[in-house]
Amino acid sequence: NIKEVINSVESTVPEEKPNIVFLQLESFMDTSRIKDVQFSENPHPFFTELKKKYPSGSLEVNALGACTANVEFEVLTGTYIKDYGFDEYPYKTFLNKTAIESIAYDLKELGYSTTAMHNHDGAFYSRNTAYANLGFDCFIPRECMTGLEYTPTGWAKDAVLCDYIIKALENSENEDFIFAVSVQCHSKYPKTLIESYNYEIGVTGSDDEEYSNMLAYYAQIVREEDAFLQKLIKLLSDYDEKTIVVMYGDQLPTFIKRGEQLVDANGVSAEEGKYLSEYVLWSNYELDAADADLTACSLS
Repeated sequence: NIKEVINSVESTVPEEKPNIVFLQLESFMDTSRIKDVQFSENPHPFFTELKKKYPSGSLEVNALGACTANVEFEVLTGTYIKDYGFDEYPYKTFLNKTAIESIAYDLKELGYSTTAMHNHDGAFYSRNTAYANLGFDCFIPRECMTGLEYTPTGWAKDAVLCDYIIKALENSENEDFIFAVSVQCHSKYPKTLIESYNYEIGVTGSDDEEYSNMLAYYAQIVREEDAFLQKLIKLLSDYDEKTIVVMYGDQLPTFIKRGEQLVDANGVSAEEGKYLSEYVLWSNYELDAADADLTACSLS
């Protein structure tokens, strides 16, 4: 009966087929959600402005401080990770040997080229195998990137993704779906100040020196992340093809461990807010979309 229903639905091709760029931002959050501390300036003014101008909202995710790949999985497949059993990591289990329906496969049927990229090791979370089984034609890991720069804690900076996103758009003749996973804001965050590091944003309000130092470091790398977003959006604003960018944080950073560290907002308790990230939907053309609170499963 289910097959008959599916076969009775006529497949339609949309009139507009813009490029679609998903940008999963590692451990990226709006710092104004952190309770009882004050930053000397907003570490992410561009992202704050995007939220005001473009469709945005909260994004319910399945992770807190870890399990990035499981958030990716929900976004790409539209299915809940909890439905696969306790402590499941599909990237490391069944996606090593079998495929599953995803937005990448759906867009390929509409003629899209599909590219995944991540400025970290290709084999981490078995992405080098999993992405192929999620419908990506090409995967560009850190091993295939040049011009990499690194944070004081050893993570690749995300600005390098700008060049590879533009190259992916230019190297194909048809529309593109690009899924880019960043890494710069990853933990761990130093509990002591790094002597050679330029802390341009101050943090006050906490009596916990180690916590303040972690927040100070986080503020600096978030500022760089914000500059990366601004550079990418500027490049795509001038791009001569219609393009949508979906940017979202995969999870809150590891220094958020308890709900009382967060401000209650939008009718959601701080405890529930531990599993709420945010997203923004940007486009270089007029898009008919409104603000909405979503889950990772419903974002695609």
